[in-house]
Amino acid sequence: MAVLPRFLAWAAVGVLFMVGCIAPVGFLIWLPAAVLAGLLVTLKVRSPRYFFAFVGGLGVTLMTLGLINGTYVLMLLFGSVLVAGGIVFFAAFGPRTSHADPP
Repeated sequence: MAVLPRFLAWAAVGVLFMVGCIAPVGFLIWLPAAVLAGLLVTLKVRSPRYFFAFVGGLGVTLMTLGLINGTYVLMLLFGSVLVAGGIVFFAAFGPRTSHADPP
């Protein structure tokens, strides 16, 4: 499985998780987030670096909230910081290019 689909899958878990926190029927949205996260862990897509993709998904949801409801326009800023941070930290701590043994 390539890196981009894994990143997007964990970002989708973050989106579903945050929608579960925001939406009035949030307890129903937690179920797909938990199932998708469980599936990803079962498929061994469980590196700690995918936490940053999860955070990026949280940021996308907050930015969408800020766009939909003008009362929460500050969420655009916070969401953009989360998205940028998630992408930058994933790139910094992302897939290794070498699995060489230490000396």
